[in-house]
Amino acid sequence: NGLGRIIWGIVSDKLGRKASLTLMMAAQGVVMLVFFYMGSTPALLFLGAALIGFNFGGNFALFPAATADYFGIKGFMRNFGLLMSAVGAAALFGILLVSILVSDDGNYQGSLFMVTAPSMLAAFFAYVTKDPEKKLRAAARREAMEGEAALAEVEIRARRKEKKKKA
Repeated sequence: NGLGRIIWGIVSDKLGRKASLTLMMAAQGVVMLVFFYMGSTPALLFLGAALIGFNFGGNFALFPAATADYFGIKGFMRNFGLLMSAVGAAALFGILLVSILVSDDGNYQGSLFMVTAPSMLAAFFAYVTKDPEKKLRAAARREAMEGEAALAEVEIRARRKEKKKKA
């Protein structure tokens, strides 16, 4: 989990938030899909559990940053609070739902397939959502251009003053 936070944070810095969220959610869906089959040996079971923890750690690196990117600083606290409330509710109700599914037949396969779909759906939504980083870069370019225009105007005024003094 801790390593996932660091590595997904680095990936996010390199690829951007949108691409990182898409990749992380898709990877989580794939791991959940094959996790049932990874239980055949202790080494594969450990690897699967480590990959799940790795991706869950990425949630705690990417979710706050993505929330700030999409909703800004003013909307961050309200939206991040809602997001973490949803995470808590999903954990609580997910455990209850899994216990119902497993108690019926003693098999975890259905519950693992059940969590694969939301992961893949989250990857899809991350992919199709507009990238706020493009908007932020465009705003930064506009500010830079406005700053350059303002600087040019100041220079023109200064030259005019100098001409008037000389005249």
